[in-house]
Amino acid sequence: MPAIYTIKFTPFNKISSSTGSMVLNWPTSVTIYSNVTVTVTTTNTVTTYSSLSTSSRQIIWKGIFSSGFTSEVTIMLNPVQTPISATDRSGFYIYTYDDAD
Repeated sequence: MPAIYTIKFTPFNKISSSTGSMVLNWPTSVTIYSNVTVTVTTTNTVTTYSSLSTSSRQIIWKGIFSSGFTSEVTIMLNPVQTPISATDRSGFYIYTYDDAD
């Protein structure tokens, strides 16, 4: 059954550069399609991403942070196919970087 996933986190270390990037990886038990609507809220709201790969289960954003960013980040994904079973305990992984590469 399709669902809306909302993920919130606050970076532990500040992102010191406005060229900072973020990577989201999702578990094999969750299906995110290439036509997913993605909304990321930092100090601004963006609805685009640099790349999305359903085969490697990864979304990359570049240049979405203001310099010295330390606030909450909200990622909303719609639609997402929820797991059939709750037995897969692997999770989402989020990585933030000071540079775009």
